[in-house]
Amino acid sequence: SYAMPVLIILAIHGSPDRRLTLLEIYSAFEDRFEWYRQNTQKLQWKNSIRHNLSLYRCFRRMSKPVGDPRKGSFWVVD
Repeated sequence: SYAMPVLIILAIHGSPDRRLTLLEIYSAFEDRFEWYRQNTQKLQWKNSIRHNLSLYRCFRRMSKPVGDPRKGSFWVVD
């Protein structure tokens, strides 16, 4: 098993533009790992993702381009 920051980095780096919104990070976890897919209603792992995004300096919030319909900011690995 990998540490949460590593899983977040893998999700972001696995995206076509190397940036994801928070909801897209959740989806990446659910797409790749059965445990997350089976526990979509549990808030602990989603809280852990948010905590790690704000805790580690390697994660940077990036504004979305004007007109992008997705909700929230992008997260990138710096």
